[in-house]
Amino acid sequence: MRVSAPFPCSYALVGLKKWATINRGGLGVVCDLSVAGARMLSETVLAPGDEIAISLRLPHQRVSTFIDRATVRWVKDSVFGVEFSLLSPIAATRLGKCVNRGTHASSLLPVAGTSERQPR
Repeated sequence: MRVSAPFPCSYALVGLKKWATINRGGLGVVCDLSVAGARMLSETVLAPGDEIAISLRLPHQRVSTFIDRATVRWVKDSVFGVEFSLLSPIAATRLGKCVNRGTHASSLLPVAGTSERQPR
């Protein structure tokens, strides 16, 4: 799901690599989101294979959602993709609600000349 308005997140390296790295975390912006992963933008340098824990401020939700472990799958400049590998049932539910809400909202188009929305 492409996020209609990108939202902030924070993350930190997990596992053994975090102890060998000076920069152990960062702030980012989530651009695309699914229940399986995300595309994120950040100034922090990460590499494919890095494992991170993520705190997401999902749209329309009051509290942050925590992803216990995500693996960086690709990096291009300041954009990277992660695959969620360990998340709680609560986090999975919150992600599902966010993605479903976004999918439902994008499937509705305004009807010309009215304020009503019609399914595609």
